[in-house]
Amino acid sequence: MNIAEFGKLITASTILARGDIILHSITVVATSDGVANISIYDGENTSAEKKIKVTAAASTTKQIIFTPAFPLRHGLYVSIGSNVDCVYLTWSYR
Repeated sequence: MNIAEFGKLITASTILARGDIILHSITVVATSDGVANISIYDGENTSAEKKIKVTAAASTTKQIIFTPAFPLRHGLYVSIGSNVDCVYLTWSYR
């Protein structure tokens, strides 16, 4: 069975997927201004359950590859905090 994997580069908080998905990877690129932080929610906004928080030191890139992939049942919402240049995520639908 072939599963389509999606990837998206974002620079602002957004919903990336609705429904039952599996998260494969997160890459956070921090600015030189300080520690970058993002949060991943299992749903469509920040009212959903926060599942993951990622931080990256100033001027660095932090990558997380989930093996096995990380399940999210209700969607994929990414909240971008301070000092984030960009975030790249990959996921697929179940």
